[in-house]
Amino acid sequence: MQRQSALARAVFVLILASLLLLCACLKPTQTPTPAPTPTSAPTLTPATTEPVLTATPTEPQPGTPTPHPLTSTLRIGWLGVSDPLWPFAERPSSADTIWSLIYDRLIYRRLDNTYAPAIARNWFSLGNGKTWSFSLEPNVMTHDGQPLTAEDVAFSLELFQGNPRFQYYSGQMPTLESIEATGPYTLTITLSHPIANIEALIHWVPLLPKHIWETIEISSTTEVDKSMLVGTGPFILKEYQPGQQITLVANQAYWMGAPKVDAVVFYTYPNAEALADAIMDGHVDLITHVLPALISDLRSDNHIQVLSGPQTHLRQLLFNVSTEAPSTGHPALQDPQVRLAIALAIDKEQLIDVVFLGRAMPGLNIIPPALHTWFNAEIEDIAFDLEEANRILDDAGYADADGDGWREMPDGSIALSLRLYISADSATSSREAEMLANWLRQIGVGVTRQTLLPDALKAICCPGFDYDMILWEQESGPDPAFVLSTLTTAQIAAGLNETGYSNPAYDTLYEQQATALDQEQRRQIVWQMQETAFNDRPSIILYYDLAIQAFRKDRFQNWLFVPTGILSLTDERSLLQVEPVQ
Repeated sequence: MQRQSALARAVFVLILASLLLLCACLKPTQTPTPAPTPTSAPTLTPATTEPVLTATPTEPQPGTPTPHPLTSTLRIGWLGVSDPLWPFAERPSSADTIWSLIYDRLIYRRLDNTYAPAIARNWFSLGNGKTWSFSLEPNVMTHDGQPLTAEDVAFSLELFQGNPRFQYYSGQMPTLESIEATGPYTLTITLSHPIANIEALIHWVPLLPKHIWETIEISSTTEVDKSMLVGTGPFILKEYQPGQQITLVANQAYWMGAPKVDAVVFYTYPNAEALADAIMDGHVDLITHVLPALISDLRSDNHIQVLSGPQTHLRQLLFNVSTEAPSTGHPALQDPQVRLAIALAIDKEQLIDVVFLGRAMPGLNIIPPALHTWFNAEIEDIAFDLEEANRILDDAGYADADGDGWREMPDGSIALSLRLYISADSATSSREAEMLANWLRQIGVGVTRQTLLPDALKAICCPGFDYDMILWEQESGPDPAFVLSTLTTAQIAAGLNETGYSNPAYDTLYEQQATALDQEQRRQIVWQMQETAFNDRPSIILYYDLAIQAFRKDRFQNWLFVPTGILSLTDERSLLQVEPVQ
């Protein structure tokens, strides 16, 4: 509230101002509404539903000059070649951060990894777990001034579900049978069969204004024009320079309240060291990747705060186990004993100590611990044992017949020399690949390494399967269904099954968990699926790393993060409430 000077004013004006101030102070506060259950969700304002810890101190510290005057433009540095702002992506990417700021969704994911209302104020099953009704937020306007209604929501869901170019989103919604706008702000979704996780199917989907996207010929579109990127989210796209920067300006008419910054600019940097230099030099206010080795340098600057926390993210070594053309995978990787030997030859603890200075958790299975009850903690990992790995390969007939140091196939046809691909946008891949190659050398397995840009890596991966091994990152939503689906046979052709793994027993379990309405029964099935995948080893889960980010305390304050939740300072709710330090 702005204070008004009472000096030189009439007594009457002073009394009136005092009364107005008193009335404002007596205005009741809002009580956060409880989180929704899978079958119903009360109306609430997302920004008030989470336990919030604001980083302190936020006041600027004396003694260190600010490179240039503070403004309300927040500058964010992130790593690598930024993904194109392309809705036809085959999987989540860093561009999803931008999409979440431009477009709203029906339901959003809290930082504690639970669901909460967004455009959907509440939702409930009509009694059979197959038909669901959604009540939508009224008075939501697009960036070009048009109302967002149930017709736009139905259009978006149908568009993503029915068009093969939206590979990732369509893969999330195979059970949606019908989508109907039953009123201006009510939506009914009917599924092909009852499911336990309606939220998981739809919370990913950005809501696209019908009046813009219905005129676009998606099948022939090769570029996204700026005029297409119109949503209802808290920020509006102003400028996009691929590989360099993306500028967003605040949506002053945003239905949850305008952001407290005027603009957000994302700058692309080539590596983690450049990111650290940028924030220490004052060129950016937040960096989204921090190498553990750089934490102490950043903390030596009392204007910078470093935060770390869990994320629904895992790192794995993919094996090409596809037996179908056009796979070019090494035939040795079809042998479970070879995959077991490689698993025994990897020291996960040392990998974490060297690459992350201990700031990660050894990997176990494809569901990350951040999913809490869905994570099967009863699985016991195998211990690092080079001697046992060599014994297994000896017994399986993989000998070094020509004495060159590398084993050959049992028939002597080809050497066990494996191609390992890594991504150029990963700050740790090169060191990880070096360590993996060293361990495998000690069991007579050769490794040739090659670094590719993310798009090229995806192209050789799936469904082409033109690789032997890949260091791969996997992201999970709050529900385990999507990550589990990446190991099903059905997702091979869709390009979401990166290994070509196919196990009918696993596929059956996946179908069972999808229709199990009892949550405990579903949890038991999900645990069994993790055990099956762990024993079959189409990949090795190397570690679950922590998200580490840093921001300047002398520039902006009121960042949103939950100490026991997921760290994401570029989350749309965080960027709604962050504000310049006064």
